[in-house]
Amino acid sequence: MWTIKGIYALGSDIYVNVSGAYGKIAIELIFRRVLNIDKKMSAFSDDSEVGLINKNAGIKEVLVSKDTQYVIKRALEFNKISDKFDITIRPLSVLWSKKLKDNEIPSSEEIENVKSLIDSRDVVIKEDFVFLKRKGQMIDLGAIAKGYATDISKDILKALSIKNALLDFGGNIYTIGKNKENYWNIGIQNPFSIRGEIIGVLKSTDESIVTSGIYERCTKIGGKIYHHIIDKYTGFPVENELASVTIVSKSSIEADAFATIILLEGLEEGIKLMEYFGLEGIIVTKDKDIFITKSLFERFNCVCNYEIFKI
Repeated sequence: MWTIKGIYALGSDIYVNVSGAYGKIAIELIFRRVLNIDKKMSAFSDDSEVGLINKNAGIKEVLVSKDTQYVIKRALEFNKISDKFDITIRPLSVLWSKKLKDNEIPSSEEIENVKSLIDSRDVVIKEDFVFLKRKGQMIDLGAIAKGYATDISKDILKALSIKNALLDFGGNIYTIGKNKENYWNIGIQNPFSIRGEIIGVLKSTDESIVTSGIYERCTKIGGKIYHHIIDKYTGFPVENELASVTIVSKSSIEADAFATIILLEGLEEGIKLMEYFGLEGIIVTKDKDIFITKSLFERFNCVCNYEIFKI
Protein backbone atom coordinates (compact mmCIF):
# COMPACT_ATOMS: atom_id res chain seq x y z
CA MET A 1 0.00 0.00 0.00
CA TRP A 2 1.36 3.41 -1.02
CA THR A 3 0.75 6.62 0.92
CA ILE A 4 1.51 10.09 -0.45
CA LYS A 5 1.09 13.42 1.33
CA GLY A 6 2.45 16.92 0.99
CA ILE A 7 3.05 20.14 2.92
CA TYR A 8 4.63 23.53 2.22
CA ALA A 9 7.97 24.08 3.97
CA LEU A 10 11.47 25.40 3.25
CA GLY A 11 10.04 27.53 0.44
CA SER A 12 8.74 24.54 -1.53
CA ASP A 13 5.94 22.04 -1.83
CA ILE A 14 7.23 18.89 -0.16
CA TYR A 15 5.87 15.42 -0.92
CA VAL A 16 6.56 12.07 0.69
CA ASN A 17 5.52 8.88 -1.11
CA VAL A 18 6.03 5.67 0.90
CA SER A 19 4.96 2.05 0.85
CA GLY A 20 4.35 -0.24 3.79
CA ALA A 21 2.40 -0.42 7.01
CA TYR A 22 4.38 2.36 8.70
CA GLY A 23 3.91 4.84 5.83
CA LYS A 24 1.53 7.20 7.64
CA ILE A 25 3.68 7.21 10.77
CA ALA A 26 6.79 7.94 8.70
CA ILE A 27 5.13 10.84 6.92
CA GLU A 28 3.93 12.35 10.20
CA LEU A 29 7.43 12.11 11.70
CA ILE A 30 9.04 13.58 8.58
CA PHE A 31 6.64 16.52 8.35
CA ARG A 32 7.09 17.31 12.04
CA ARG A 33 10.90 17.25 11.66
CA VAL A 34 10.95 19.27 8.44
CA LEU A 35 8.66 21.96 9.87
CA ASN A 36 10.96 22.15 12.89
CA ILE A 37 13.99 22.63 10.64
CA ASP A 38 12.09 25.29 8.68
CA LYS A 39 11.17 27.08 11.91
CA LYS A 40 14.84 27.20 12.94
CA MET A 41 16.44 28.04 9.60
CA SER A 42 14.00 30.30 7.75
CA ALA A 43 15.64 33.57 6.74
CA PHE A 44 12.17 35.07 6.30
CA SER A 45 11.24 34.83 9.98
CA ASP A 46 12.67 37.26 12.54
CA ASP A 47 12.03 34.68 15.27
CA SER A 48 13.90 31.78 13.65
CA GLU A 49 17.44 31.05 14.75
CA VAL A 50 18.71 32.37 11.42
CA GLY A 51 16.47 35.43 11.80
CA LEU A 52 17.88 36.11 15.26
CA ILE A 53 21.46 35.73 13.98
CA ASN A 54 20.72 38.30 11.28
CA LYS A 55 18.89 40.67 13.63
CA ASN A 56 21.82 40.61 16.08
CA ALA A 57 24.58 40.96 13.48
CA GLY A 58 27.37 43.12 14.88
CA ILE A 59 25.63 43.21 18.25
CA LYS A 60 25.75 39.85 20.02
CA GLU A 61 26.07 36.11 19.54
CA VAL A 62 22.96 33.92 19.30
CA LEU A 63 22.37 30.50 20.84
CA VAL A 64 21.44 27.96 18.15
CA SER A 65 20.34 24.33 17.97
CA LYS A 66 22.56 21.45 16.85
CA ASP A 67 20.64 21.43 13.54
CA THR A 68 21.42 25.04 12.67
CA GLN A 69 24.99 24.82 13.91
CA TYR A 70 25.63 21.72 11.78
CA VAL A 71 24.19 23.27 8.60
CA ILE A 72 26.17 26.49 9.06
CA LYS A 73 29.38 24.50 9.63
CA ARG A 74 28.78 22.46 6.48
CA ALA A 75 28.07 25.65 4.52
CA LEU A 76 31.39 27.10 5.66
CA GLU A 77 33.13 23.89 4.56
CA PHE A 78 31.61 24.25 1.09
CA ASN A 79 32.69 27.90 1.05
CA LYS A 80 36.29 26.65 1.28
CA ILE A 81 35.71 24.56 -1.86
CA SER A 82 34.25 27.57 -3.68
CA ASP A 83 34.11 31.00 -2.06
CA LYS A 84 31.28 31.86 -4.46
CA PHE A 85 29.12 29.60 -2.28
CA ASP A 86 28.53 32.11 0.50
CA ILE A 87 25.68 32.01 3.02
CA THR A 88 26.20 35.73 3.80
CA ILE A 89 24.79 36.51 0.33
CA ARG A 90 21.40 37.48 1.78
CA PRO A 91 21.86 41.30 1.75
CA LEU A 92 22.34 41.10 -2.03
CA SER A 93 19.43 38.67 -2.41
CA VAL A 94 17.15 41.01 -0.42
CA LEU A 95 18.22 44.01 -2.51
CA TRP A 96 17.47 42.19 -5.77
CA SER A 97 14.19 40.82 -4.48
CA LYS A 98 12.93 44.27 -3.50
CA LYS A 99 13.99 45.88 -6.77
CA LEU A 100 12.64 43.14 -9.04
CA LYS A 101 9.32 43.27 -7.18
CA ASP A 102 9.07 46.89 -8.36
CA ASN A 103 10.17 45.86 -11.87
CA GLU A 104 13.52 47.57 -11.41
CA ILE A 105 17.16 46.51 -11.13
CA PRO A 106 19.55 47.79 -8.44
CA SER A 107 21.91 50.62 -9.28
CA SER A 108 25.66 50.03 -9.35
CA GLU A 109 25.99 52.18 -6.22
CA GLU A 110 23.38 50.11 -4.35
CA ILE A 111 25.10 46.89 -5.32
CA GLU A 112 28.56 48.13 -4.30
CA ASN A 113 27.26 49.27 -0.90
CA VAL A 114 25.78 45.84 -0.19
CA LYS A 115 28.62 43.74 -1.68
CA SER A 116 30.93 44.80 1.12
CA LEU A 117 28.76 42.86 3.60
CA ILE A 118 29.24 39.51 1.85
CA ASP A 119 31.98 37.50 3.54
CA SER A 120 31.67 34.04 5.11
CA ARG A 121 34.80 34.76 7.15
CA ASP A 122 32.59 37.01 9.29
CA VAL A 123 30.52 34.04 10.49
CA VAL A 124 31.80 33.07 13.93
CA ILE A 125 30.80 29.79 15.61
CA LYS A 126 31.75 29.48 19.28
CA GLU A 127 30.42 26.38 21.03
CA ASP A 128 26.61 26.64 20.61
CA PHE A 129 26.61 30.29 19.58
CA VAL A 130 26.77 31.99 16.17
CA PHE A 131 27.76 35.61 15.55
CA LEU A 132 28.00 37.85 12.50
CA LYS A 133 30.77 40.42 12.92
CA ARG A 134 29.19 43.42 11.18
CA LYS A 135 25.83 45.16 11.35
CA GLY A 136 23.76 44.67 8.22
CA GLN A 137 25.17 41.23 7.54
CA MET A 138 22.71 38.37 7.04
CA ILE A 139 22.94 34.66 6.35
CA ASP A 140 20.63 32.51 4.25
CA LEU A 141 20.75 28.72 4.40
CA GLY A 142 18.36 28.27 1.48
CA ALA A 143 21.03 26.68 -0.73
CA ILE A 144 21.68 23.88 1.75
CA ALA A 145 18.89 23.56 4.36
CA LYS A 146 16.61 21.60 2.05
CA GLY A 147 19.38 19.08 1.41
CA TYR A 148 19.84 18.66 5.15
CA ALA A 149 16.08 18.17 5.67
CA THR A 150 16.04 15.60 2.86
CA ASP A 151 18.85 13.61 4.48
CA ILE A 152 17.14 13.72 7.89
CA SER A 153 13.88 12.52 6.29
CA LYS A 154 15.70 9.68 4.54
CA ASP A 155 17.19 8.63 7.88
CA ILE A 156 13.70 8.51 9.42
CA LEU A 157 12.51 6.21 6.63
CA LYS A 158 15.53 3.95 7.04
CA ALA A 159 15.03 3.82 10.83
CA LEU A 160 11.48 2.59 10.26
CA SER A 161 12.80 -0.07 7.84
CA ILE A 162 10.78 1.40 4.95
CA LYS A 163 12.21 -0.19 1.83
CA ASN A 164 10.49 1.81 -0.94
CA ALA A 165 9.89 5.56 -0.87
CA LEU A 166 10.30 8.81 -2.75
CA LEU A 167 11.06 12.17 -1.16
CA ASP A 168 10.30 15.15 -3.40
CA PHE A 169 11.43 18.35 -1.70
CA GLY A 170 11.02 20.72 -4.64
CA GLY A 171 14.22 20.20 -6.64
CA ASN A 172 15.66 17.84 -4.04
CA ILE A 173 14.76 14.21 -4.68
CA TYR A 174 15.66 11.15 -2.64
CA THR A 175 14.83 7.67 -3.93
CA ILE A 176 14.69 4.62 -1.69
CA GLY A 177 14.28 1.13 -3.08
CA LYS A 178 11.98 0.79 -6.06
CA ASN A 179 8.67 2.04 -7.40
CA LYS A 180 6.66 -1.21 -7.33
CA GLU A 181 8.78 -3.57 -9.45
CA ASN A 182 10.96 -0.96 -11.15
CA TYR A 183 13.59 1.61 -10.34
CA TRP A 184 12.34 5.11 -9.71
CA ASN A 185 12.23 7.07 -12.97
CA ILE A 186 13.19 10.66 -12.23
CA GLY A 187 12.58 13.32 -14.85
CA ILE A 188 15.28 16.00 -15.20
CA GLN A 189 13.70 19.39 -15.84
CA ASN A 190 14.36 21.06 -19.19
CA PRO A 191 15.65 24.53 -18.22
CA PHE A 192 14.28 26.02 -21.45
CA SER A 193 10.69 24.74 -21.10
CA ILE A 194 7.75 25.02 -18.75
CA ARG A 195 7.81 23.07 -15.47
CA GLY A 196 7.24 19.38 -16.09
CA GLU A 197 8.89 19.25 -19.49
CA ILE A 198 12.09 17.23 -19.24
CA ILE A 199 15.36 16.60 -21.05
CA GLY A 200 15.37 12.96 -19.99
CA VAL A 201 14.69 10.33 -17.36
CA LEU A 202 17.19 8.93 -14.88
CA LYS A 203 16.73 5.45 -13.39
CA SER A 204 17.41 5.82 -9.69
CA THR A 205 17.48 4.02 -6.36
CA ASP A 206 18.89 4.94 -2.94
CA GLU A 207 20.33 8.32 -3.85
CA SER A 208 19.62 12.03 -3.91
CA ILE A 209 19.09 13.95 -7.14
CA VAL A 210 19.28 17.73 -6.84
CA THR A 211 18.88 20.23 -9.65
CA SER A 212 19.77 23.92 -9.53
CA GLY A 213 18.93 26.14 -12.48
CA ILE A 214 18.66 29.73 -13.63
CA TYR A 215 15.08 29.09 -14.76
CA GLU A 216 13.80 29.18 -11.16
CA ARG A 217 12.36 32.44 -9.79
CA CYS A 218 13.00 34.62 -12.83
CA THR A 219 11.92 38.15 -13.67
CA LYS A 220 12.11 39.71 -17.15
CA ILE A 221 12.93 43.43 -17.38
CA GLY A 222 13.73 45.22 -20.61
CA GLY A 223 14.04 41.98 -22.53
CA LYS A 224 16.60 40.55 -20.06
CA ILE A 225 15.89 37.73 -17.61
CA TYR A 226 17.14 38.06 -14.04
CA HIS A 227 17.25 34.92 -11.87
CA HIS A 228 17.83 34.35 -8.13
CA ILE A 229 21.36 32.89 -8.05
CA ILE A 230 23.67 35.82 -7.30
CA ASP A 231 27.39 36.09 -8.02
CA LYS A 232 28.82 37.79 -4.96
CA TYR A 233 31.71 39.28 -6.95
CA THR A 234 29.61 41.06 -9.58
CA GLY A 235 26.56 41.57 -7.36
CA PHE A 236 24.38 40.46 -10.29
CA PRO A 237 22.69 37.15 -11.09
CA VAL A 238 25.44 34.80 -12.23
CA GLU A 239 26.17 34.82 -15.96
CA ASN A 240 28.09 31.94 -17.52
CA GLU A 241 27.48 29.06 -19.96
CA LEU A 242 25.24 27.05 -17.64
CA ALA A 243 21.45 26.73 -17.55
CA SER A 244 21.13 23.96 -14.97
CA VAL A 245 23.17 21.51 -12.92
CA THR A 246 21.95 18.19 -11.53
CA ILE A 247 24.06 16.36 -8.95
CA VAL A 248 23.46 12.74 -7.90
CA SER A 249 24.81 11.69 -4.51
CA LYS A 250 24.11 9.54 -1.44
CA SER A 251 24.12 12.82 0.49
CA SER A 252 21.44 15.36 -0.37
CA ILE A 253 23.18 18.16 1.50
CA GLU A 254 26.27 17.60 -0.67
CA ALA A 255 24.20 17.36 -3.86
CA ASP A 256 22.40 20.59 -2.89
CA ALA A 257 25.62 22.50 -2.27
CA PHE A 258 27.55 21.18 -5.29
CA ALA A 259 24.66 21.85 -7.70
CA THR A 260 24.80 25.52 -6.65
CA ILE A 261 28.60 25.67 -6.59
CA ILE A 262 28.95 24.30 -10.13
CA LEU A 263 26.22 26.60 -11.43
CA LEU A 264 28.14 29.53 -9.95
CA GLU A 265 31.56 28.37 -11.18
CA GLY A 266 30.67 27.67 -14.81
CA LEU A 267 31.33 24.78 -17.18
CA GLU A 268 35.12 24.41 -17.19
CA GLU A 269 35.65 24.84 -13.45
CA GLY A 270 32.47 22.87 -12.74
CA ILE A 271 33.72 19.83 -14.66
CA LYS A 272 37.05 20.06 -12.82
CA LEU A 273 35.22 20.03 -9.49
CA MET A 274 33.11 17.05 -10.54
CA GLU A 275 36.23 15.12 -11.52
CA TYR A 276 38.17 16.11 -8.40
CA PHE A 277 35.39 15.13 -5.96
CA GLY A 278 34.17 12.15 -7.99
CA LEU A 279 30.72 13.65 -8.42
CA GLU A 280 27.97 12.21 -10.62
CA GLY A 281 25.84 14.69 -12.51
CA ILE A 282 24.27 16.28 -15.55
CA ILE A 283 25.08 19.80 -16.77
CA VAL A 284 22.92 21.60 -19.32
CA THR A 285 24.43 24.63 -21.06
CA LYS A 286 22.68 27.64 -22.53
CA ASP A 287 23.73 26.29 -25.95
CA LYS A 288 21.56 23.22 -25.21
CA ASP A 289 24.45 20.81 -24.80
CA ILE A 290 24.27 18.10 -22.13
CA PHE A 291 27.40 17.08 -20.23
CA ILE A 292 26.88 13.86 -18.26
CA THR A 293 29.24 11.79 -16.15
CA LYS A 294 29.99 8.38 -17.63
CA SER A 295 28.62 6.65 -14.53
CA LEU A 296 25.14 8.06 -15.22
CA PHE A 297 25.10 7.73 -19.01
CA GLU A 298 23.83 4.13 -19.13
CA ARG A 299 20.81 4.87 -16.91
CA PHE A 300 19.85 8.19 -18.45
CA ASN A 301 17.27 8.16 -21.24
CA CYS A 302 17.44 11.46 -23.13
CA VAL A 303 14.12 12.55 -24.66
CA CYS A 304 15.32 15.73 -26.38
CA ASN A 305 17.58 16.38 -29.35
CA TYR A 306 20.36 18.14 -27.42
CA GLU A 307 23.92 16.98 -28.05
CA ILE A 308 25.34 14.81 -25.27
CA PHE A 309 28.97 14.77 -24.11
CA LYS A 310 30.36 12.25 -21.60
CA ILE A 311 32.62 13.63 -18.89
